[in-house]
Amino acid sequence: MQCSKSTDAWLFPDWNDPERGELLKQLYPPERWEGRIDLDIRPPISSAEALLAALIATLATIRQDAEEAAGS
Repeated sequence: MQCSKSTDAWLFPDWNDPERGELLKQLYPPERWEGRIDLDIRPPISSAEALLAALIATLATIRQDAEEAAGS
């Protein structure tokens, strides 16, 4: 998550979860998430700030998907 040039962070559903993996695949299909929530922040910031930025981006993605589903 940290290097001298950037701070990387990503957040996505755990589709491999033994109890909820299949439900998560239905609610949040993996192909819809590819490359969407992978932040490369330059100059580097703290790990906590990078994780917070990834959380905000994830919530924005979920909201966008919900708005698109409601509009169709």
